[in-house]
Amino acid sequence: MINVRITLDSYDFAHPSEKQTQVYLELPEVARVSYMLPAHFYTSMRDQEWGDVLDNAHGYYESSCAVTDSDSARARAAVREWLAVDENRDELNVAWFQDRARRDPVSRSLLKDVERLRARVAELEVERVAGNAALADLTVALRVAEGRQSPDTYPPAFPWARWLDAEDRADFLDELAASAITHVDSVTALAEVETTCGSWRAIADATRAHLTAPGPNCTCSEPVANCAGGGCGCPVCHRAVALAADEPVPYELTAAAATSGGVS
Repeated sequence: MINVRITLDSYDFAHPSEKQTQVYLELPEVARVSYMLPAHFYTSMRDQEWGDVLDNAHGYYESSCAVTDSDSARARAAVREWLAVDENRDELNVAWFQDRARRDPVSRSLLKDVERLRARVAELEVERVAGNAALADLTVALRVAEGRQSPDTYPPAFPWARWLDAEDRADFLDELAASAITHVDSVTALAEVETTCGSWRAIADATRAHLTAPGPNCTCSEPVANCAGGGCGCPVCHRAVALAADEPVPYELTAAAATSGGVS
């Protein structure tokens, strides 16, 4: 674990009345080293991020030409080289933040809450994945049982696209093709495709909700569940039965229903 300690004390046996600022660094697998600085550094360094503290310490040693032994010089050089990597500096800043949080009771409590919530989120994610998998299996089983899917085939990839009208479907397919052929790496292209599908699915879901909402002019007094295949003649029930069967709803039918007042 990365550890930095900044203290103000008397470290010179020859001059015990004079105080110095000591910056002590433990950097696993890199170095363990101390920086001895004038006392006035303590006031500014004690609240600084550790990366800034070490930068200032290195700057002092360079500008003052401080005398040091060869082992300490190599250790400080190794620290400077390590700090030159952005990822390492980020790791040092995270360690500084966690150290400060551990020293503050309120922050310590908040960190515990964060860890607890992260664990709960991980549990919920596992439950979500398991639930989605079970729902997908049930959906396939229902399609197979009703003869709408062969046991050896996958379900439709874009079942929601059937709720787009002809113009929207054409626009969706054009945009999907453009997203797939972007002349970039496959990861970026896949992200473009997913974004396109997500945008158009939102449009399809809104259209579906609009077209299947019973309006004030529904002429059928029977619950949708009792409607025998929409044979009652009510356009609202026709749409609801088609929705329950998970089959495409002819756009002409939905348009006719809207004209007749079936859509609010």
